[in-house]
Amino acid sequence: MRFLLLLLLLFVVVPLRAVASLTAACTSGVTSAIYARAFSEWANQPVPALSLPSVRFDLPILVIGAGPAGLPVMKELSDAGLPWEAAERQAEVGGVWNPDNPLSPAYLSLRTNSSKSTTHLGDPVPADWPEYMTKDHAGLYLRQYADRHGLRPQIHFRTEITTIRENPDGSWRVTMGAPGSPGVERDFRAVVLATGFHDKNSRYFPQELWDQATRSGIHCIHGSDYRNNDPYRDLRTLVMGSGNTGAEIATEVSRVAKETILSVRTSPWLVPEYVFGIPADKFAKASPPRWLVPHWLEMKIFHLIQRYYVGHPESLGFPKLDHDLLERLPVADRGIARALRSGKITISPTVERFESGKAYFTDGTAKPIDSVVFATGYRTRYPFMPERWQEPNDGLSFWMFAPDAPNLVYMQEVGVPQGVWPVFAAQAKFAAAYFVAQAKSTPNCRRYLSLRSMPNPDFKGEIFLKDKPRFVDPKIYGESHLPAITDWIGR
Repeated sequence: MRFLLLLLLLFVVVPLRAVASLTAACTSGVTSAIYARAFSEWANQPVPALSLPSVRFDLPILVIGAGPAGLPVMKELSDAGLPWEAAERQAEVGGVWNPDNPLSPAYLSLRTNSSKSTTHLGDPVPADWPEYMTKDHAGLYLRQYADRHGLRPQIHFRTEITTIRENPDGSWRVTMGAPGSPGVERDFRAVVLATGFHDKNSRYFPQELWDQATRSGIHCIHGSDYRNNDPYRDLRTLVMGSGNTGAEIATEVSRVAKETILSVRTSPWLVPEYVFGIPADKFAKASPPRWLVPHWLEMKIFHLIQRYYVGHPESLGFPKLDHDLLERLPVADRGIARALRSGKITISPTVERFESGKAYFTDGTAKPIDSVVFATGYRTRYPFMPERWQEPNDGLSFWMFAPDAPNLVYMQEVGVPQGVWPVFAAQAKFAAAYFVAQAKSTPNCRRYLSLRSMPNPDFKGEIFLKDKPRFVDPKIYGESHLPAITDWIGR
């Protein structure tokens, strides 16, 4: 069977990729025209004209967070000649990739889920670095980026934001200072929230299950506290959560544990790290345009690749899937498929309760457990913001701007099947262009005040249809619509 799949890959996929490479230059114009028309339809819909509110242009813009989302904003604001300052809680840039950040969930063996071809902020990643950067490489890249663009002098390190409230004139009053101090109040023209949410302050886990497990003598940690597999040697370990973090931790733990169980709520598709020796995200990024290879055919090709390199998830023991490939964000196979085939990892349904040192599952089975890793993710939260802006909903314009606050920007981590850093770089260009256009009071900036409360254009296309709204096709969102509105808003 694998031999037949290999033949199909060689005689179908490789020629199509060759055609895609040869036609890339002449097809990009057609693809751009399709997305440009979609953006034009959104931008030209009838909306009432609004006047720009009064803005304190003499005040600097505040960027909160000096990680991969905040740094490109600082760079673009500098390039645009806009006054800005930044606040960073830690003593160094990098966010979760800062090795000295005590809130970082980065475990010792962590590598980026995406390759260096799609994990950058515009500045190239050194050619001799590994395809999937280690946490140390990622942190070094961000530090070098900050130095290269001269960002450090305007960053207030070891600075915590306590409260933020909007002034009547649309500016923001921010209380900021050293951690634990009362802080001082300062006014800023605008606030850019780039704090991220993959840190220990934002972790989520089902509290009732945690309490049940600890009461029954089971050792529990959240995935953000995992560092290496040493504590799990010869233990019966349950990993709850089958996203990328849960899959990688379970794989690593299974090498030393007595038994490793992966609790699954929604079965994921597993995708390979490499295809024909090329990082999978780089390979997928080079896919032909839709008018040349329709989506249904591209998905047939992706299914062939997935079967050859990994195998159908149900054949590995996962419960029946409720979605097709790329209808939800997939999980990279970094050894979990082999561990499942060998029996080092077994799949279980969700946990109903913990009692007397056992996990009781929703299928009626029970197993003795020594340790649990809750790889149950994180929740976006901004506790220093007024309540209505603490948890942004899915109404953010272009997943960035609060519809009811002209000078509040969220650098949200949208979901894409590749590195999100280039998306941050594109978002940063739009944010800077908006602030420049606001100062010039351009017609389109005034028009955007009305459009930002309208539904967003379609950023998904034909992928992530069953995932959260912020999961988008990067070609449509980051490479087409964001550059389009960045250019449009200045006119």
